[in-house]
Amino acid sequence: MTERFLGDIRTAFRVMRAYGRVDEATAAAVAKAICRAVARGRYGLRLIPTTIAGPGIRKPDPEMPPELAAWDRRVVETGHFLRFVPSDLRMIRDWVLSTKGRDPRLYLKIPRMSWPAIRVHAERRHARIAKSAVRTIERPATPGHVVVRLDGGWTWQLLDTPELLDAEGAAMGHCVGHGGYDTDCIIFSLRDAGGISHATVEFLVDGGRISLGNEAGPRNARIGDEHDAALLRLVRRIGAYEPGRSIL
Repeated sequence: MTERFLGDIRTAFRVMRAYGRVDEATAAAVAKAICRAVARGRYGLRLIPTTIAGPGIRKPDPEMPPELAAWDRRVVETGHFLRFVPSDLRMIRDWVLSTKGRDPRLYLKIPRMSWPAIRVHAERRHARIAKSAVRTIERPATPGHVVVRLDGGWTWQLLDTPELLDAEGAAMGHCVGHGGYDTDCIIFSLRDAGGISHATVEFLVDGGRISLGNEAGPRNARIGDEHDAALLRLVRRIGAYEPGRSIL
């Protein structure tokens, strides 16, 4: 692969930052490791060739560290880049987050890790969660605290302990819990009348402002459109502001 096909380091950095929960140096180091591997043709990720439509379309990101901003300018100059599949980046990010919460010594080593080492750690964690989910997915999860009651016995439930978050991750087959989302955010689960989880939603708290962060269905699938009305009820209930979406 020639160097003119560069990885999308801007998106990699943004995802790794996890809305500020991962420190800038660690997020930048992981983003660089990924994109260097892409430039060398050794990456093990799904990539989508993408063309920048025209000048001015991709404006500079003031939050990027200088070294990453320089890489991003090269992307703009070439007019082409390789876009990552979001779920691939989220798998890496969730491993970084869980390591920060459960193994601080390993977390401090991440900036010095090679891409193959990062990938192995993340894939092993993902495999452990997937194996566990075979026994628990689509089964009722540990009840949380009901905050919104919907038609048909459905509810939105607040998950405010590590144990509840771990149970949700096990029931949904995704990476909520396991130390990755235990702090700096609020997690809700959409449950049917039988207590089975259908959607997990993360809200970020920044001072007095609450905004919608991530949302996921079983096994990190996209939440179905049929749940939009339920999500709107939750957003209105907690007074969240969500930039860029028309749900409000």
